[in-house]
Amino acid sequence: MKLSDFIFALGIPGVGKKTAKDLAKKFENIEDFYSLKIEDLIEIEFIGEIMARDIYDFFHNENNIEEINGLLRAGVVIGKENSENSIGGSFYGEKVVLTGTLSSYTRSEAGKLIEERGGEVMSSVSKVTLVIAGEAAGSKLDKAKKLGIKIIGEDEFKMLLTT
Repeated sequence: MKLSDFIFALGIPGVGKKTAKDLAKKFENIEDFYSLKIEDLIEIEFIGEIMARDIYDFFHNENNIEEINGLLRAGVVIGKENSENSIGGSFYGEKVVLTGTLSSYTRSEAGKLIEERGGEVMSSVSKVTLVIAGEAAGSKLDKAKKLGIKIIGEDEFKMLLTT
């Protein structure tokens, strides 16, 4: 299990999949969370004081630490966040938005393929480097055009998956 998946599964208040991934990028293993400081958390984009306090409190609660240790003793293995394929992968360093409908992939499948190849899937166009536009792409495509963001279609997406 990837560290971000483990963090998400802990059910920390306010921590969704995106925040869990951001935390896993900052801290390399679960033990790092036991000594984190609120200031460390606030440095992470999109984590404010309230969420930082919730995360800090979670990892400084003896019951939660015992539960985590129990899971580890029971055989839960937490692996590295990035697979070996992601570094230098075809989407390495890209912040990608998917918009419209892809005929060959669900949005979830496409997002997983992008992440496996080093990219990060975003929900908003404002901070991305690439937009993958499927059929019936709407306002996100229009906004990407206005911002001059690189836009590719499904065929080019498929080609990038094979490189």
